[in-house]
Amino acid sequence: MDLKTIEDLGVLKASGIKEGEKWEFKSTWPSSPNVEKSICAFANTAGGIILIGVDYDNTNNQIRGFPGIDKARGLEERAVDIGGNNSPRVIPSSWLIDVAASRTVQVIQVFKSRNIPHMASNYIYYQRADKENVPISESLVEKLYLARQVQQKEAEAFLRDREYFKLPGNPHWLSISFCPLYLEADLIGHSRSNLAFLNSRRDIINSTWVDAFFHSEPEEYKFKIPFPATNRNAL
Repeated sequence: MDLKTIEDLGVLKASGIKEGEKWEFKSTWPSSPNVEKSICAFANTAGGIILIGVDYDNTNNQIRGFPGIDKARGLEERAVDIGGNNSPRVIPSSWLIDVAASRTVQVIQVFKSRNIPHMASNYIYYQRADKENVPISESLVEKLYLARQVQQKEAEAFLRDREYFKLPGNPHWLSISFCPLYLEADLIGHSRSNLAFLNSRRDIINSTWVDAFFHSEPEEYKFKIPFPATNRNAL
């Protein structure tokens, strides 16, 4: 569902959407730890949206309206900063929908991460269960870490087989970092043409939520591959 305009909010209300696994509604900005837990849980589960500035009837489970919150500088950045407190960091997308001259509804969108499990700053891993953020069991956390390692090995094997790296000359080390971006971002389109071979695995590159240009690289996706090249600056 597209949420960019006040009309889109009206469509959302008419649809009867309820708080649940993928939706969370707040009338005002909750405490930072609660937002962090929700971002962590959404990333670890199936993604989701937090709407701030919503009049929600918890008894009847329905949206009554969108009074909004006071406009202020840095609202979007606040959401991004809070998501970055998770480890590995989760970088949500956030924007504002003006509902009056000085009132706005904030949208915080989190996509399901490929870099799970994420841990909140209180050292607890959360997942979404209906409309609650609940801790993930230790056994499941261990399984998720193992799955992440398998994913990294698959990416490493993919790059090792690329014809692009089979160049004549002395061997050098190539440092590769997989830094997932927002789904609507297009890393390939803004990269040098000699990275075009990665188009075939766009799902690896355009995964969710770590912006390589403004945030540190996730170490779990960083490794080195030896390859022969006559020009070390070829890449």
